[in-house]
Amino acid sequence: MWVSRFNALPSACTLGAVSDAAGDRLRYAGNQPYAAQLAAMRPHIAKLAALGARYNANAIFHTHSGIGVVGASIWDLCMLLKDFDPAAVGVNYDIGHATVEGGLGGWIDSFNICGPYVRGIAVKDFLWARNARGRWTPDWKPLGEGMVRLPQFFSWWRRRISRVRFNCISSAGTAISKAARKKCSRR
Repeated sequence: MWVSRFNALPSACTLGAVSDAAGDRLRYAGNQPYAAQLAAMRPHIAKLAALGARYNANAIFHTHSGIGVVGASIWDLCMLLKDFDPAAVGVNYDIGHATVEGGLGGWIDSFNICGPYVRGIAVKDFLWARNARGRWTPDWKPLGEGMVRLPQFFSWWRRRISRVRFNCISSAGTAISKAARKKCSRR
């Protein structure tokens, strides 16, 4: 989760409501009911939303894939945010992770579910590959070289949402060239 205006970040961190550590994620404890865990997270989200409103900032949760990760399936993150102002707290929707979780068309449903809260778009691409232990895992690729339906996503997104910020960053964290953007739009 990160804050889109850095002047609010120190205050948010002081309250313990946000972390700027890369890879920091809300996770479920496997031995407790998810509904109770989500309820326990709500006061922290309330503090974050209050800060967002106070400083005219928007804190956004980056969606990740994985077992036990809050927001991986989207419905839980939307339940967590549903009573808060989307202008204060929202979602940084990652189409790469959404495709990992939602495959063929689940990313469409997950985007529809969290649509009003989408305040940022992250774009990644991947192919499934076996790791050293023989387990299937996402193998992050340069945009246009994986299985994420980027042209379909961009076309679909453009027709629905216009208020989000968009950062085109590769899986390696580098800016994408015009040539790569053009390749993705032709697919």
